[in-house]
Amino acid sequence: MLLLDEDYQAWDAYPQHRWVFNKLDVALKLGYEAGPACVPLPKTKNTLFKAIVRPIYNLYGMGLSAKVKTFRPMIDNEFIINHGFIRPGHFWCEYFDGAHYSIDYKRTNQPKGSVWAWEPFCTMVGEKEENNLTKFTRWEVVNPPTWNLPRFICEIDNVEFLNIECIDNKIFEIHLRTGNDVLHGKPVGSEAIPIWDDEQYKIKILEEQGYVFKGNHYKDLSIYSANGLLNNIRLGYMIK
Repeated sequence: MLLLDEDYQAWDAYPQHRWVFNKLDVALKLGYEAGPACVPLPKTKNTLFKAIVRPIYNLYGMGLSAKVKTFRPMIDNEFIINHGFIRPGHFWCEYFDGAHYSIDYKRTNQPKGSVWAWEPFCTMVGEKEENNLTKFTRWEVVNPPTWNLPRFICEIDNVEFLNIECIDNKIFEIHLRTGNDVLHGKPVGSEAIPIWDDEQYKIKILEEQGYVFKGNHYKDLSIYSANGLLNNIRLGYMIK
């Protein structure tokens, strides 16, 4: 069994499935309104279009460079077609409101393409602020949603695990690895509260409430800074 921690490892391990790393391609496969930099936004009846703008490829994770923006297509498209607002290598996609799910799946013995080909075994819901998509404040183990994965995901084969991120039932990322390891094997209701480098004071407070600190795998914090691209570095989690 091949156990992977990072997307760059999955890139090497599964070259036949590298399309999953193209977040714009995934959005278009799912039928979302989306386009790369320089493609104008759809003109809406209410004159405003709320979108998430992020890199087409981001194998580091952590929501690097992702931002929520509200555009005025009738006015802003003139700038967007000249790389205004959206940088090269980025794309826009319609914004979805709802619960942020992270679901780990394991492959079953069902045939490729079967809706039962993947079985969820750890589902978490995360909380974050809209103006900071890289800094989650809480994760909780919940029951998996009752839905079927799209056919093109069920057809992924020769992979042991998947991690699917979605807003309610709107999938926006596919990973060829697990993502919820911090709460694997924990019952529904278990919590993981991320501790960031500017929140170390929370450790003692939460320990008094029965939480246990679990630090990062590596002690060198620079590994978790994305070479300075992240404003906050996660030190670990408080688990309960």
